Amino acid sequence: MTYPPVNSLAGLSRGITEILKKENIYSVYVLGTSLGGYLAQYLVAEHPEIVKKAVFANTFPPNDIILEKNGRLGSLLPYLPEWLIMKSFRGSILNSVVPAANNSELVKAFLLEQSYGLMSKAQFIGRYRCVVDPFTPGDPESHGNEYTRIIEGFFSE
Repeated sequence: MTYPPVNSLAGLSRGITEILKKENIYSVYVLGTSLGGYLAQYLVAEHPEIVKKAVFANTFPPNDIILEKNGRLGSLLPYLPEWLIMKSFRGSILNSVVPAANNSELVKAFLLEQSYGLMSKAQFIGRYRCVVDPFTPGDPESHGNEYTRIIEGFFSE
């Protein structure tokens, strides 16, 4: 699955819930990693009635860290050329993401492939805006649902 150029978690969620309604699906098991894990947490918070169980993998809780670190650049994204955004994205992939993933060739290949044409500027901006979109996490106990949080970490010497 890839994400359309949607600028909010509410927009992504609306797309998912509309597909589920159209297909007459009333409850789901959700597994999300990275941005998908963040979106899964949002679905639990905003649509607990449809999420039976959820797994949040290799993701992060709602926070302001990414916005604080990248807010100025994020506000400039619409005005920058796509080639510059993707070149910067590739630098981040090679200098931050791949080392954090224990230099995984699979992670490197996947993300570089995204940056060389599979992801548009609009999709990149949409993903950034979704990652910094705040929300209040849901309370799994209030609906009797079970949620599992998985933390993946890579350590190097």
